[in-house]
Amino acid sequence: HTVQFATDDLVIDLSPPQINAVELAETDNRLTISVAASDSLTPLTGIRLAFNNGHAVELGQPTDGILDSRSERFETAIDQSLIAIATAVEVYVSDSAGNVAIRRMELK
Repeated sequence: HTVQFATDDLVIDLSPPQINAVELAETDNRLTISVAASDSLTPLTGIRLAFNNGHAVELGQPTDGILDSRSERFETAIDQSLIAIATAVEVYVSDSAGNVAIRRMELK
C-alpha cells in the first residue's frame, strides 16, 4: 500500500505590499482618500487609515466591490468633523500573508 498527497504550491511571502498612490481631496465638509496598492505574491486584505487625532477607518472592500486581487484600489469619504484637528493620516495596507506597508500623508 502507498499513499500520495498533493497540495497547492507553497508561497512564502515576506515582503510588504506596495502603496502605489494615495490621493487626498478635501471639500468643506469631507475628505476623500483614494489608495491604490498591489502585492507581487499574495492578495491584499484591506487598508486601515489612522489619523493622528485618534480617528481610524478600516476598509476591506475595494472600489470594484470584490477583494480578490493582488492589485486593488480603495476609496472612502470622511466627514471633516471627525478629523478636524488631525494634521496627518497613516495608510496601512495589508496582504493575506500578514505583511503591512505604511505611508504617512500630511493633511492640509
